[in-house]
This record gives sequence, structure tokens and C-alpha cells, in this order.
Amino acid sequence: MIVIISMESAPKSLIGIVSQYFIQVDRSLFVSQTTVRVVDLMIKIISENIGDGRAVIMTSNNSPLGLSITEIRLNNISPYNCNLSDIIS
Repeated sequence: MIVIISMESAPKSLIGIVSQYFIQVDRSLFVSQTTVRVVDLMIKIISENIGDGRAVIMTSNNSPLGLSITEIRLNNISPYNCNLSDIIS
């Protein structure tokens, strides 16, 4: 599973934790090929430590053009499911 995490106004401590599991492409952009277990762990860690910031986690799913998007804000996790063909069209 390919995973992309983008964070806004995240505490430096959270960026440090996420960078232990993911490649840090930019100051607040992380990429990895990982397992569902690690994604679930990251969602838990980010939701507990995001503070006033915001994070978006994008993961590939089983459909050929599928993508799952999860937005995390303080005490709020909002999952979205979409198909890339809908976005591209």
C-alpha cells in the first residue's frame, strides 16, 4: 500500500515521529510503501498529537484506480473514499 501524509501546522515532535516510519519528502510531506497496521498506527499517533494542525493521509486501496483519503484534525477523523477516475474526469 502506497501512503502519502501531508500535515499543516503540525508540532515538530509529531513530524519527528512520522519521519521514523516514512520518507520525508518536504517539511510536512511524507511518503512510504507500508502496511495497513502502520497506517492505523499513524492515524492514532497523528490524531493524538496534531494539536491545532491538520493532516491528510492518502492511501491506495484494492481497486485499480482507488484511493482513500483521511483528514485528521483535533479530535476529528474524517474518512473519504473516492475513485481516481472520478477526479481525473
